[in-house]
Amino acid sequence: HAQEAIGWTLTATARVRRTTKQKENAAPKDMSGPPERAILGLRRRLAAIGSIDAVRDLAIIDLHFYRGLRVSELVGIDVSDLDLKGLKIRILGKGKEVTEYLEITEEIAKSIRDWLKVRPGQKKGPLFVRLDAAVKKDTDYTRLTRSGLFLKFRRYGKEIGYPLRPHGLRHSSITSMVVRAAKAHVSLTAVQKFARHQSFSTTASYVNKEGAEIRKAMDLLPR
Repeated sequence: HAQEAIGWTLTATARVRRTTKQKENAAPKDMSGPPERAILGLRRRLAAIGSIDAVRDLAIIDLHFYRGLRVSELVGIDVSDLDLKGLKIRILGKGKEVTEYLEITEEIAKSIRDWLKVRPGQKKGPLFVRLDAAVKKDTDYTRLTRSGLFLKFRRYGKEIGYPLRPHGLRHSSITSMVVRAAKAHVSLTAVQKFARHQSFSTTASYVNKEGAEIRKAMDLLPR
């Protein structure tokens, strides 16, 4: 009986992990409320603060929301992966063993440059480092982790009164892109390339077939 109980517990744990992973990768069910206003408000808030944390987090938001990077791609970027003059960054994409270059805008490049001006630690290594007050030497600055990013965004969400989570920003970015593309008569294929979805059906899942829902989402965009 003890062995059966252990086996059942392991099976249940694996099932929970699979379910959690599926939820993380699934497109959001509510397509009518992309948090552009919350993102814009948070950006203004961080710009007004101007602290080293705020400068770093502005660069994170710009890469995460405005370029749609996955969390693992975001925290995995090294300084050597940047080509800011060429407006490109190098990442290791999802499930891939080779790197790829992504184009970025001048606005995103500026946010990264601003962060590099105040970024502590060695000039090489991870782009985004943990800002620990206890660190005394440049060599002690370590890479910002996925869990650290999650805690940071959860705190920001509480401050602005809107729930934020890192992976949710990518979902919101793609959702916003789908809505704006429909309004501008841009093909969904372009959105697929932006999101870097291997399957077109994954991108299409972000489209609510009810036109009323799309119009509601458009009304939420800042003007």
